[in-house]
Amino acid sequence: MANIQSILIVDDSNRCTELMSAALGAAGAGAVLVESDSRVAIERIVGGEAGLVLLDIKMPELNGFQVLDAVREAGCRIPILMCSGSVRQSDVNRAYASGCNGYFGKPDSLDQYRSLAKAIVEYWMRSDIPEAHKVG
Repeated sequence: MANIQSILIVDDSNRCTELMSAALGAAGAGAVLVESDSRVAIERIVGGEAGLVLLDIKMPELNGFQVLDAVREAGCRIPILMCSGSVRQSDVNRAYASGCNGYFGKPDSLDQYRSLAKAIVEYWMRSDIPEAHKVG
């Protein structure tokens, strides 16, 4: 595995975090951490608690775009993948313009969670991640 030894899921939905955590664990992700409070998530991300972040957009207090902006403004280059029920092109464009490293719609089924988790682990946790995406 590369530098990424843990994944932080930032989402206020218990159902989504439970399904994604289980799917990532089954896919071999190693440590999977969860945070539902967007303000605490910023502290944890900038503090280096994880090597990869899965970030929901629709959350109370601060939304995912605000979290992403705060993390990037703090100079943190951790890979952040946006996960949203919205697949509107304007949201995708905004996420990439703000510095996310990937964007995907929220899965609708357990099989979709498993497929997504497998893809995340295979790409982001393998040893030959392109330098531009590595943490550090």
